[in-house]
Amino acid sequence: SVSGDECTVTKANILHIAVRHEQYDFIKTALGKFSYLLCQRNSDNNTPFHIAAEVGDTRILELLVSSYSKAALEGLVPWRVKNSKGNTPLHVALIFANLQFAEKLVIIDPQLTAFLKDSGETPLHLAIRYRVIDDKSCILMPKLEISLFALYEAAVKGDST
Repeated sequence: SVSGDECTVTKANILHIAVRHEQYDFIKTALGKFSYLLCQRNSDNNTPFHIAAEVGDTRILELLVSSYSKAALEGLVPWRVKNSKGNTPLHVALIFANLQFAEKLVIIDPQLTAFLKDSGETPLHLAIRYRVIDDKSCILMPKLEISLFALYEAAVKGDST
């Protein structure tokens, strides 16, 4: 029998693996039986949300968020968790230039735009470094752009709130 607790040598559970390979139906089934897997971390301290941010599948993000809300799990909110590199799933989405995924995360949790990496970088820093923000993103990603711009304005004014 499958308990859901099995992991690979990198501590990836079945949800990490299914998300990596974008197996939507399997993810849905697994979450129905083992919702606690949403918060488990692999050896890089990535939750399934970090993996989803790397892959960039917004449909999977919506499924993960919906399942998390239904399960009423306690503890850290998995899309706010930092991995071993100090990245939240929003940071990961920006590093991999998954703009739609990043925008959906900001809509779900606008406070994510203020989360710093361990190095002190904001999502705005990453968006600029990885060339995520350009004239097209202003049109395509208004929520992300507005949130990141507000963060920039606060930084320029010296406002830490």
